[in-house]
Amino acid sequence: ICEEVVRLQVSNFKGSLGIVTPFRQQANRIRDLVHESLPNDFIVNSHLLIDTADGFQGDERDLILFSLVAGDSLPEGSMNFLASGPNRFNVAVSRAKHLLHVFGDLAWARNSKIRHIKTLADFYDRECAERSRVTQAG
Repeated sequence: ICEEVVRLQVSNFKGSLGIVTPFRQQANRIRDLVHESLPNDFIVNSHLLIDTADGFQGDERDLILFSLVAGDSLPEGSMNFLASGPNRFNVAVSRAKHLLHVFGDLAWARNSKIRHIKTLADFYDRECAERSRVTQAG
């Protein structure tokens, strides 16, 4: 996530930017790393908001980077939190005005027993297949 934000800054990204994650501790860690890595003017000009889905409630940005932070090694309590929060998940993936980038373990998401995460992975796969079909059709 931090590398992507630095790439956006270097490429002169001019829109508003948000980073969403399900977990407060990760949001705090990303915020610390981003503030260490970026000039303050980029943070201010991009209206950068780094928070959990709850913190984004009612807010939006041009570009949202969603850090899913889930996988086989995720503790059971954290997995239960993800599973119990389809509304939070919906908030996280619907805060982008123009573009959503999801960062995470795609193989895990494809096999997830959490319906809303598996649905997101299935959507990604369908979109990739459609884009490939369109590209091949010329």
